[in-house]
This record gives sequence, structure tokens and C-alpha cells, in this order.
Amino acid sequence: MSSTEETPESYLVILASSPEPRETDKPSIIHDERRTLGLLDALAGICVSQKEGEAYASAIATASESCTIFIIGNHEEVPQETQDYLTDICQKLTGIAHLVDTSESRTPSIEDLSPKARDSIRRYFRIGDEDLLLDLLEAIARNWKLSDPKTAAFINMLDLLPMSDQMDAPFLVERYLRKVLKTYNETTKLIRFVVSPRRGHIFRNQPKLVFLRSEKRSVELDIKTAVGTLKRQMDIIDEDERFLDRFVDDAGVRFEEQYTCCPHCECAMLAAILEQWKMPQRPAPVVGISELSCLGCRLYFTAYKNALRELPAIDLPKQFIVTGTHNTLYLPWVSPDLTSINPDLHAAVQKHLKVLVQAASVAHVRSRHRYSESTTHSSEEEGMLPWKSSYGTLYIFNFLSFAHRFFSRGCERLLGKEVCRRRSFTDEEKEEKNSNFLTALSCFQQPYAEISTNHLKIVINIQ
Repeated sequence: MSSTEETPESYLVILASSPEPRETDKPSIIHDERRTLGLLDALAGICVSQKEGEAYASAIATASESCTIFIIGNHEEVPQETQDYLTDICQKLTGIAHLVDTSESRTPSIEDLSPKARDSIRRYFRIGDEDLLLDLLEAIARNWKLSDPKTAAFINMLDLLPMSDQMDAPFLVERYLRKVLKTYNETTKLIRFVVSPRRGHIFRNQPKLVFLRSEKRSVELDIKTAVGTLKRQMDIIDEDERFLDRFVDDAGVRFEEQYTCCPHCECAMLAAILEQWKMPQRPAPVVGISELSCLGCRLYFTAYKNALRELPAIDLPKQFIVTGTHNTLYLPWVSPDLTSINPDLHAAVQKHLKVLVQAASVAHVRSRHRYSESTTHSSEEEGMLPWKSSYGTLYIFNFLSFAHRFFSRGCERLLGKEVCRRRSFTDEEKEEKNSNFLTALSCFQQPYAEISTNHLKIVINIQ
């Protein structure tokens, strides 16, 4: 489909220019939907390999003793290797479902594990060192002073990286570890679902896998009209006008005025579920995603819900459930074509989507003043505390905190194995361990040239 009129996509170029960190949006979900989402998110997540821009969405239609799983990706076809991989996974899940005894009414728990495995889990995930960690962090706060100007400059450089590289957040060890363990966590979720006495029966028969095709759409952007609309909708000041004019000037922001692409997988799945809605075994309006939805997809799902309120006579799901969104926009983005399903619905969704992207664009332009003020700070601040610094210090702060939580063996090496296994500490022991820990932290007080080497040493020790 090609269009020369002002499209909702015309405003997304302006929204994509935002360097402002956006908060993750996770809606409230009832218990049954959360369990289904956990399964669908895991199925979509394990389909992802290492290809750039790869993402998948999933849906499920269940019967009394069987289920049909729908998979769609960001591209036209789901690769054959992905189809073969997911087919193999589902065969193994069916095998597990036949091995599990679900005659008992209760759900398997940690008490069903062998004593050795239970002790191992409790050893690795013990929480008895909380007080010690708090004492250490308080000692860091009391002794924290960036007296070296090169170190202060390095911290300030880290603070500026999210803006200069157009990143939404600094590097977080917790996020890195979640990515590393993602496949393991998703596989664990699938196994838990299969062995569940309440839900696992649907995997006793081999699930039917349906790999859907996504249709490409073409869109032409009318940025000049979009900019003019925004100027009329807001009390514009000179700074706002200069910012918006960058999108229509020849020497301003560069972007493709016309492109062709597939809708993002969750939006494509929405359209696919609507096409299947009249079938006897239809998918539930719950969409699993391999990663949180972007801002464009969130606005589209909201536009669909608003359109259904306007058209109550249409026999279609009133809204779709997804895990959540990270509210960052990824281009190119195009909305799916719902004309073949219901022309009135497609027109209503496009109308509401345009209203939403216009409002979001106005809010973005206005928020630039607040964001620019909040990111102004001095690079020579004396006596900087960890919670008063931004990205640079928080990078170090998060690194130390999550290293203590996730790498217990490394902490035993750093603090002493015999101390870590105790549940209480004398004042003398606390002071001694605080002193030893601060000595290890002294590398972060050194000039920039020495930081990377010492930082590597701490990583090696902790791992």
C-alpha cells in the first residue's frame, strides 16, 4: 500500500530524534494472562538468533487436549532454520509432558528436589550478606571523593555517552546478565509450563506450529505537513521552531521519505489474530514477544483499543495483551493494513493513531527544555556521592552491587570465605572488611589511563 497523504508514520521521524530516556511501561495483567504470556514470551524469545533486527511474536489457540502455536517475525518469512529449531523444541516439550506424573493436585516445588540440589540452590542464592553489603556501600559513600581531576573527567565522559551515542541508559551489569541468561530462563519457563498439573496437558499432544507470513507495506512521509500541524497545535517558541525546521530543511535531519518494510512482529500478529477470529479454534488476544514493544507498537495497540470503543458493533477482541513496552522507537516502522478485515476498523485505527503520535510529538518537543536542563552539570564536582552522580558513577555502583549479588564465589575471594558464610559480624570485622574492600575500590580513584586495567582485574577476581 502506498499513500501520499499525511500518515501517522510521518510523525515518527520526529519522535525518533529523542535522546531522552523513556521508562518501561508494563501494564497490569491478571494471573491467567500472565501465565499465558510467560509461555508465549518464552516461545518467541527462543526463536531469536544473532541476526540484527530479528524479533518474533507468538500467539496460541488451545483446545481441550491440544494447542496451535502461531509464530511471526519482523521479516516476510520465518527462516527455515528457526522453524526446524522450534519444531524440535516442541517435540522435546511433548516428551517431557509424557514423563511427568501430574496425578497429584499440587504443583511441583523446591521441596521435591533432592537435598543436595536444594542445598546448592540455597548456597548460591543466600541472602544473609545483606547487612555486610549495606555496610560496605555506606563506607564507600563516606569515603567517596573524586579528588583526581582526570577521574572526574572520566566519570563525566561516561555521563555524556548516552546523549552522544543516542543511548537510553548506561551499561548495566544486571541487564547484561539477563541477556546472557535469557535462553536458559526461557527454557526453564517452558519446562515449568509443561510440568504444570493445570496447564501442561496441552503439550501432551504434539503442538501444531503455524509460521505466518508478514506482508510488506510502502509508506511516503509528508514531514512538511506534519511539522506544520505540530506548530499549529502547540504554543511554539523560537527554540521549538528551530528544532522542527530541522526536519524540513535540506541541511537538517536526514531520513528516508519513502520506504517499504514489514510491520513489527507484534503488530503483524495483531492483524493475523484478527484474520483468524472467525475460525472455530481461534488464537487468544494475547501476544508474546521476544523483546518489549517499541513506542510505535505501543501507540498502535492503544489506537486499536480506542477504535474498538468507537465501533462497538464489530465482533473483534476489544484489546490485546502484551508484556509491556520500553517506549523507545525503532525505524523504519509501518502499521499493518486492516482493510481486508474491516475497512471501517482500519480507518478508525489510523485516525486514532495519528492523534496519538501527534500528541506524543508535541510532548516530546516540549520536554526538550526539561531534559536539556536536567542534563546540565559540572564536570569538576567535589565530594560527589554515588547517588548524586548520574550514569558514570552509577555504572561503577551497579557493577559492584550486582557483582556481589550474582557472583558469590568471587565475593568469597574478595571478602574471605569464612566471613561470607557467617550470619553476623563483629564491629572489628566489619571495619576490617570495609577497609579491605575500599582498598580494592581504589582503582576507580586513579586516572583514566589506569582505570581499564584495574577494572579488568576486579572483573577477573569476581568471576
